[in-house]
Amino acid sequence: MVAYNADLSANSEDVDYETEHEHRKRELNKCDVVYTIDLREYFQTQIRNLYSQLGETKYTEIMNNIDVETMKNMQEFITV
Repeated sequence: MVAYNADLSANSEDVDYETEHEHRKRELNKCDVVYTIDLREYFQTQIRNLYSQLGETKYTEIMNNIDVETMKNMQEFITV
């Protein structure tokens, strides 16, 4: 009996199957912006939009008021 269970488990490991729930999750992820939008690109676009809406003077003023830690984190995503 032990040999039969060992053979059964070895064969089941070779089978790569997906449950309905896993399939449904993967399909939902294809439509979820968390998985479909590049955060770096999105952030850069938002910063560019802010610049174009505010103009150079106001934009520079706002950027100068950002605390050091936040600015450091922002620089990982864009060149400020």
